[in-house]
Amino acid sequence: MAALSPSEVFAKLPAVHLIDVRDAPELDGPLGRIEQAIHVPLAELARVASGWRRDVELVVVCRSFGRAALAGDLLWDLGFDRVHTLVGGMMAWRWEGLPTRRAERYAGRATSPPTRARSTAPRSASRSMGFEKNGTPCSAAISAPRG
Repeated sequence: MAALSPSEVFAKLPAVHLIDVRDAPELDGPLGRIEQAIHVPLAELARVASGWRRDVELVVVCRSFGRAALAGDLLWDLGFDRVHTLVGGMMAWRWEGLPTRRAERYAGRATSPPTRARSTAPRSASRSMGFEKNGTPCSAAISAPRG
């Protein structure tokens, strides 16, 4: 199972199948959702995935990475050998400014995250969100995921 950056996943579209394992209310939240993604909550994934073909390439998405890692392991155990996770989840996707679909209530708000140049967060705050100061995913986000 490989972890892919948002730009790597975006470059693979539409050849990969995106599986968003967040809870339903999160899809309408400020992070939005990736339009091509199929929503299957983590709690239902094993049941739903049992009917899927095993030869398709899957990328699992959540808010930050934790649930995607769990879902990726679950899919691997179910016999899917072409499973990837989106490093940093929807937070990283939005950070890179990639397209999302957002609920109407967020339409008047900024549609992209603040630019890295304007970031005033101290390095420790950036790392706690899973990113180095320069915007790249930090190893802490990979080795100790939170979802």
